[in-house]
Amino acid sequence: MPIGENSSVGCSSMQRKRAHGRKSFAEIAKECCKIEGIKYYCAIDPDSGCTYIQENFDSGNLVRHFRNKHKTAAEIKGLFPDGNQEKRSRVITKRLVSVDKRTYVEGTIKLVTQHNLPLNCFQWEGLKMLLDPIADAVNIKVSRSNIKVWISAAANKLKSIMAVEMKHKLVSIKLDSASRHGRHVLGINAQYELNGKLVIRTLGMIEVDQRQTAVFLRDKVLETLRVYDLKLDQIFSITVDNGSNMVAAVKKIKSLLNESIAVSTLLFEDDENIPQERDLIEELELEWDARLSLVRCAVHSLQLAIADVFDKADPNLKCITEVVRHLRQIKYKSFVEVQQLALPPLWSPTTRWGGKYKMLSSILKQEAKFVELGTQYSEMCLGKDDWRFIRDYVDATRPLYHCTKVMQADHYPLSQFYIDWLVAIQENFIADTWKRIRSLSPVVSSDEKEHTNAFDFNDKVDDILTKMFGGTFNTSSDNSSTFYNQIRALDTQDRQPHTFNVWKHWVVRKYTHPELHSVAMVVLATPSSQVSVERAFSALAIILSDQRTGLGAETLSNILLVKLNKDLSDKVMSDLYIWNDTITEMNSNN
Repeated sequence: MPIGENSSVGCSSMQRKRAHGRKSFAEIAKECCKIEGIKYYCAIDPDSGCTYIQENFDSGNLVRHFRNKHKTAAEIKGLFPDGNQEKRSRVITKRLVSVDKRTYVEGTIKLVTQHNLPLNCFQWEGLKMLLDPIADAVNIKVSRSNIKVWISAAANKLKSIMAVEMKHKLVSIKLDSASRHGRHVLGINAQYELNGKLVIRTLGMIEVDQRQTAVFLRDKVLETLRVYDLKLDQIFSITVDNGSNMVAAVKKIKSLLNESIAVSTLLFEDDENIPQERDLIEELELEWDARLSLVRCAVHSLQLAIADVFDKADPNLKCITEVVRHLRQIKYKSFVEVQQLALPPLWSPTTRWGGKYKMLSSILKQEAKFVELGTQYSEMCLGKDDWRFIRDYVDATRPLYHCTKVMQADHYPLSQFYIDWLVAIQENFIADTWKRIRSLSPVVSSDEKEHTNAFDFNDKVDDILTKMFGGTFNTSSDNSSTFYNQIRALDTQDRQPHTFNVWKHWVVRKYTHPELHSVAMVVLATPSSQVSVERAFSALAIILSDQRTGLGAETLSNILLVKLNKDLSDKVMSDLYIWNDTITEMNSNN
């Protein structure tokens, strides 16, 4: 082969660049230097003030310096391959992290239900960078549809757990409703004793799409009870606010429960022997004989009572409110800062009366500062009538305000609202509650049934005889009931102070007084308010935010059910899926 036939063979890259009319990186680098003798000074960007210097020319180090310290100028001069910035492959150190399928699924469920992230958060670029490597490692696909399936599975598991907890128990129900973004939700809570502790469970946050009549509400409640296999005979009480539809719904539920009893009673009743008027004791007996008690929320009732007394349009209140509102203007900012005046909270017509109390109480605590305010600014002066109104209002409502705060606890039992609960109710009510507890027990011996039935009859007879002839009867026979003796023995015990912990008193008597303990746990677990349902609506406001109004009814209900029964999450996740098995079922909806 002639020597010049393929002269490019063996040529260096520099020679190839020259052949194409391009300068080499070394040539460009030398042009970007100020040369003084054997020294080469960086001059690619004169305005940068760079002091880099080489004693002897080294093109590789110069090019590296230009690329790292003067990237923009290096790009313009063509010091990157193909005119682009040099890209180096990123090396990520592998780390050992302990994560399994259960941990991953539990974490994703909590991001939505506990931390209120939207379902589409798993498509966010930042979150995908964190979660996708873990999902790949544990062989799980995460998507909006999969998350919905997992939350639904968790909600169903919760329902199963709560159904087991409530089996063979008398429970109290709490109802309330609220609206958010034009969507109406019915909240249903259950309250009962479990292993010596009072528990509150959210049975459902049900979206309703029609008028909430008494019949409709009744049907929704019954539908929810069926989900948990709860029989009407297991419902001890239902607590509602004073809404007419809620009260009527509970009465309709009561009528269903008492229907068979009422029919059988009418068959043996002689209308001619029924007196037209009953005294107070007889009326109370009829109330306590009911199988299901309607409890009107004590907090709501107190709010209504106060609203009936204090007029929102009171001229003194309006004048004082205007002063507090104007105090937030820039004109009075310097006075507020110098006097270190705490701005009283403003109340609005949508808030409860407690807002007025907090405003007026704040003013009264800072009376000297507000007097000084009126001295410096005549338009902010409060007159004698205003100050008299403030003092009278605060003095009159202070006990009610503190009472309301106490009543807003998770559980405010009727025993606390009515200190003399056990004195006010009659033994028949307590005894009937005990019989219902025994009837729900899965195992009752024949001796116990005979014993209970015998004293049902004897007690009725003894009550009639006592009413007719007065006096007492001898209970020392062999057939005497320990249970009834224990009830009567309560009268001989010393009265305890109103701060006495009645719940703890009966918890420690679980084995010494098992019958009375069972009744006490049911009675003391009866709520006097539905505050816990109102708190559930606070969670509704967080989940159904302005950006998440498109959540479906079922998904919204499932998210709230998991969120509001947070203490059961560990029980739910332990066997939500067969974690050691394949994950096909969980990925099937991707």
